[in-house]
Amino acid sequence: MARFNYLAFFSTLVLLVVAGCGSGSSRQVQALSVSPASVAATNGSAPFTAMGTFSKSPMSGTARVAWVQIPPAFDPPSQTIGFTTTDQPFMAQCMVSPSPAITVFAITPVDANASADISIPLGTFRDLVLTRTATQEGGFIAATAQMTCP
Repeated sequence: MARFNYLAFFSTLVLLVVAGCGSGSSRQVQALSVSPASVAATNGSAPFTAMGTFSKSPMSGTARVAWVQIPPAFDPPSQTIGFTTTDQPFMAQCMVSPSPAITVFAITPVDANASADISIPLGTFRDLVLTRTATQEGGFIAATAQMTCP
């Protein structure tokens, strides 16, 4: 009888550990980078990709991000800003030539399993993109790159 209780206890313990490891935490974006970090535009444009470092396997790879290019000027429409994230590269465009450096932003939720449609609070967007006073805030993480136009 004691052997049966030990086996039942051990089996229950294994099930609890396995269930706790898989369902209690999600894959998180720990770091984000945009490549290339700096580039001179060729024919008025240049491609950028976003790579993430994650908390669970696979530990690195393409990240799903929302892309923003400034300039042009960005006038936030409301207290939350909606974006759709993608794992596709972004083609930044020179708006006028010559122009100051263009900054390309990649923004993603820290939760790597979040929906592709995201809403970023205006204050968080302001800090991550407009004033660049943070690289991670409010459950979002951002990375930047620069492009010069001829």
